[in-house]
Amino acid sequence: MKRGIHDRLNRSRLKVVIAAVVAALAAFPLGAAARQPGGKMLCNEGGVLCVPGSLQNSLVNNPLKLDLQVNSPKDVDVDWELREGSGSVLAVGSTEGLKDYPGEDTGYAFHVTDFILKPASSERGTLILTPIRHKANDDDDGQELPQLTIPVRLSTRRSIVTIAEPEDPNRFHDEFYNWANMHVSTDPTPYRTGIPFTPNRIEVMYFDRSVAVGITAAAVINRYQGESPWYLTHWSRVGKTAHVAMDGSGWSGVSNYVSLLNYVIRRSMLSIPGVEDYVYDRTN
Repeated sequence: MKRGIHDRLNRSRLKVVIAAVVAALAAFPLGAAARQPGGKMLCNEGGVLCVPGSLQNSLVNNPLKLDLQVNSPKDVDVDWELREGSGSVLAVGSTEGLKDYPGEDTGYAFHVTDFILKPASSERGTLILTPIRHKANDDDDGQELPQLTIPVRLSTRRSIVTIAEPEDPNRFHDEFYNWANMHVSTDPTPYRTGIPFTPNRIEVMYFDRSVAVGITAAAVINRYQGESPWYLTHWSRVGKTAHVAMDGSGWSGVSNYVSLLNYVIRRSMLSIPGVEDYVYDRTN
């Protein structure tokens, strides 16, 4: 009699456990966010990449800020992609070149700040994080590890960021690079042009005016892309002066490219109310 009761209890408990497992698998399909014990971190399959658990279903702000923990001594970068409910891509980026603690034996962290230069039309979205393991002395694109897919909320509010655009972009590029090849390293005289510039007002996800300097510089970098990615490392406003620092990969002619970016950024900063000067804070 007692054994029969115990058997029924055990079968009932087993059904509860199976139901809980099925519910958990439905909530977190392959590649989705898996919550670590204690609910503090979300990790991909295998635990190479983890993020704070609070990121799930959180409201994404502009700029997007991510704290990424890589639990591997290997060389792993993380690509990210922010999509809205329709599947449209709002932002993409990579941590390549942004490693904070390259000397750690057990892993390292990335602290990412990236501006969203498009508006969202839906209030629900998905953040897709893809860790990529690179091989030493190998020029391939690396090995993609299991993705971490995180549901997030999006703001549909919109703002305008304004950058300076030459009326004749091709003529401006030719004129600037011709000047830079002759003067950048030998002549402190600033570049001047008779080509008219007009304001280009770009609609983006809502941002607070306290980050106007950063998103203006980011919009210029996005508009004038080089042979390999360059990115913001710092921005600030001190009184009436905007400060920006950038970094990125090198190539033949990269100094001329950075000079062009700074010229357009300087002109664009003047569209921000109260900004009267611009300083490029060199990273090295």
